[in-house]
Order: sequence, then structure tokens, then C-alpha cells
Amino acid sequence: MLKKAKVTLWRFVLLSALIGSLFLLNGCHAPTKTALRFFKAQDQRIRKVGRFFKGQHAAPTVYAPGAYLEFAFSGPTCEVLLQDQERFGKHNFIVYQIDHQAPVRIQLKAAQNTLLLKAAKQQKFHRVRICKASEATTGAISLLGIRCEQLYKVQAPKLLFEFIGDSITCGNGADASEVPFGKGSWDAYHNAYMSYGPLLSRALGADWRLSAVSGIGMASSCCGLRYQMPAVYDQIGFSTYQEPLNMKQQRQPNIVLITLGQNDRLRSAVAQQRYEHAYLRFLKRLRTYYPNASFICCNSPMATAQDKALQSQSIQRVLDQFRRTQDTNIHFFAYRGIYRGGNDKHPTLAQHRLMKDELLGFVKNASLLP
Repeated sequence: MLKKAKVTLWRFVLLSALIGSLFLLNGCHAPTKTALRFFKAQDQRIRKVGRFFKGQHAAPTVYAPGAYLEFAFSGPTCEVLLQDQERFGKHNFIVYQIDHQAPVRIQLKAAQNTLLLKAAKQQKFHRVRICKASEATTGAISLLGIRCEQLYKVQAPKLLFEFIGDSITCGNGADASEVPFGKGSWDAYHNAYMSYGPLLSRALGADWRLSAVSGIGMASSCCGLRYQMPAVYDQIGFSTYQEPLNMKQQRQPNIVLITLGQNDRLRSAVAQQRYEHAYLRFLKRLRTYYPNASFICCNSPMATAQDKALQSQSIQRVLDQFRRTQDTNIHFFAYRGIYRGGNDKHPTLAQHRLMKDELLGFVKNASLLP
């Protein structure tokens, strides 16, 4: 038995040597695990799209919904270090997407979080987008750094769309993948990444910027809000973080879409007049910020037929005045559908896709793309 065991061991040694020689002849080697390198959050290879600012310890920080980070990495995995403000004890939702894999929505669990990203396929590098899915009142998210084999910059698209609105534009009340509609708190259903604005932007290969707050209006807000969009638009985190946003440093959008009116309750002549006056003043101010952008003013996709008609009449009157006194690079869009199947009668994720389809047809037919 001992002699037989020695023969078997000798054969194993010879076979191992032969396999090793074949690897060397073919220029191959046994795989080795590459150590991950740490890249600072301020690295210029990380694109920050949205209302990012330098927060605590100069970490890139953002309150606004839909803001996102974009970069590429090599290797099978990547670690992203995120800090959550935990405002009111609540945690933000984020959505991340790797290459063309399906977007993944998760809720952060602690003040400091390590997000482990795994690529599904082997390729030279992997493109990543990490989006703040919750809105400003849930608090800020800061990037603390990235660990990966190598970090790469991705090319920025030429187009930028900005979407100014309320809870609809935030993607609030839309996502029931974790909690059934009506069973959770108001912040359980946020998904800004899959709302109509980012969907439209991705369909057209554009960046996006969301300037939206749940409950907000043009002249009158709901749900206990004591401010309106014109009063907080120039602030980094709207009313949540009231530091001024440097408008001169903001990237110029190609198209600005405004969807405000659902919370203004235009059921009286007085309410309509206040709304129209505030709307016109806001448009004139936006024009000073974005002199070359096309403006698209939309009625509410979740409004009833009666409210939608009232909004449309008021918006059309505002646009007529703007064209007479300012310029004609402004358009009106009316949603055909009424989308209110989600939480608290907000659009669902499926309905956001239908809204995107309506807008996509309008933008293409109106020849608004450069």
C-alpha cells in the first residue's frame, strides 16, 4: 500500500508540473486577488450631477432628490462609502445601477454605509450610477470615498434637463416594492431614479436635475408647508438646508420642465390670479438664470379632469403674457392621462413610465432637441 501511494504521489507531481508548463507556454498565470485602492470623494473622476456642495470635511453632499454620482471602475467589485444624515431618525433610499444591469433600490441602514457593488460580467471596466432616491426632507447623503482596483471618469452627455415640481417629480408615492401602498409612512415609497424625469432623460441620453419638494406649489402649498417653490428654489436643500445655491456656477440646462399646480388648488378666481402672478414672475427669474433653455410648462399628471382643465387655462394665460413680454422659447404640455394609482393618489412606477412616454413624444415632435 505504501509503495502504491508513493507512485500515485509521483504521478500527481508530474501532472502538476505539466499543467504549470502549459500555463507558462500560453502566457497564462493563476488568478491573483488585486488589493482595492482608496479614492477620495473629491476625485475629479467622480461625476456629481445635481445640487452637490462641500459638506462636512469637504465631502460632496446633497439633499435634492434624483442627484447622482457617476464613475467607472475595473475589477469584479467596488465599495462606495456613503454617509447618511439620519434626519429625524430616518434613512435615505438610494438606487444604484451597474452597466446595463437592472437598477437596485435599497435603504441605507446607518450613519456610515459601505455599498458593495458586484459586476455581473467580466469586462474592462464597469459604469456605475448611484442616485439619491429620497427627497430633501429625508436629509443629506455625503460621499466619503470609493475603494476599487482603478477608477475611471465617464463621459458626460451634452444634454441636461431640469425638472421643477412637487411630489410627483420627486417620485414620491410610486414604489411599493418594499411596503404595500397605504401600509407605510410617507417616505417609504420614494424612487426619484424611476420617476418620469430621469426616465425621459435616460431615454434621450441626457443628464437630469430635479428641483422638487413634496407638497410645494407656485403660490400656495399643502401639507403644512409655509413656503412655495419661488422662495426656496435658490437654496441648496430648499427649505431643509437654506444655504444659497450659486446660480452662476450651475450648469445650464437645455430644457426646463415645470410641473407645479397640483397643490395650488385653483378652484377660485383669486387662487388662479395668485398662481398666474407667481408663475409669471418665476418664469422671468428662471430666464435670467437660463437664457437659452427651452421652457416646457406642464399641467399635473395626477390632477382630476376638472383640476387639469383649470391648470391648463391658467398656464396658457401665463405663457401668452411671457411670449408678449419676454420670448417665445416656451411651450405648454398637457398630459392626456390621469395618473393616481400609487400611495396617496400619486403615480405608480408603471404610470411614471407612461408619463415619460407622453413627454418623449412631445419633446421629439416639438423639435426641442439640439
